[in-house]
Amino acid sequence: MADNAERLLAEALRAQAVTGGGAAPANQPAPSEEEPPAPAGLPARWLLLFAVLLGLAVGTVAGLISVL
Repeated sequence: MADNAERLLAEALRAQAVTGGGAAPANQPAPSEEEPPAPAGLPARWLLLFAVLLGLAVGTVAGLISVL
């Protein structure tokens, strides 16, 4: 049992030394250099505009409450 584990480890280390450890395995394609698709959802401008308007609304309410 231990001999089998040692042999398996030795074979794995030899295989890693031969490929350099950084090469992609032969059965997997190399990663493509294409740009990833744009994330779906709200664009950053709309989110920023919403945050500013929400801050103005909350500030207005807080100001009115402090005056009263």
